Amino acid sequence: MTVAANPIDRPTRDLSGLAHRMKCARISLDLTQEELAESLGIARQTLNGYEQGHTDPPASLLAQLCEDYSIDPVWLLLGYQPPLMIAPGGGGYSAFLGEGE
Repeated sequence: MTVAANPIDRPTRDLSGLAHRMKCARISLDLTQEELAESLGIARQTLNGYEQGHTDPPASLLAQLCEDYSIDPVWLLLGYQPPLMIAPGGGGYSAFLGEGE
């Protein structure tokens, strides 16, 4: 008996990287490729290429995507949220910046 290969196991260029996160962001926004591509001013086929990891999107397009849809650019580019920076003494973010002294 032969077991069919799991399609998820097929190698791709960037399954867990930027391409995957772009697709996850689009799906979480409940947008089709057509809708997102139109809002970004690109062809659907271009967006598909980015999501499949065939081509890398320009930085200007990533910036537009993050700005227009409130996507954290650190998450989109690196895949994680940066740690919260808290000043010594528990003063919060404003204390870290030197404000309120």
